[in-house]
Amino acid sequence: MQRALTVTALIWLCCAACATVERLSTDTRLIEAKKAFEEGQRLKEAGKYVEAELCVELALDLRESALGGAHPEVASCLLLLGEVHWRQGLYARAEPLLERALAIREAALGQHHPLVAEALNHLANLSYSQGLYARAEALYPACSRSGTAPSARSAPTSPLG
Repeated sequence: MQRALTVTALIWLCCAACATVERLSTDTRLIEAKKAFEEGQRLKEAGKYVEAELCVELALDLRESALGGAHPEVASCLLLLGEVHWRQGLYARAEPLLERALAIREAALGQHHPLVAEALNHLANLSYSQGLYARAEALYPACSRSGTAPSARSAPTSPLG
């Protein structure tokens, strides 16, 4: 009898889990957020930072409402939005976004995950752009300890270039 109850409970849990996954994957907010995020990335790469900012802010709002404020997908939006601000020279707006993205990724993924290294690298690049060389130099080794070394692609450059 106990075995039958255990099997029934497992079946019920699996069904509930599948229903939750299906609900999340068909949540229209997440579908729209993905489109807005991808458009924001495209616009950022094209140097259209003001337009990119609007798309990424929409993606961030949608993901926060659907997933909560501590989800790694929210961190991805924060990182992209921080980079858009950094590229415009808006360092004071970029820094809290990048720090929040880092905190979310560390909490969700652990300190040694490559996505944590990416967030650290963005903060190091921002510090370098601000002329905070000692802070940047302290952050770059943390990038390699977190899974990946800073790449030439992500090395500090002018925020407007």
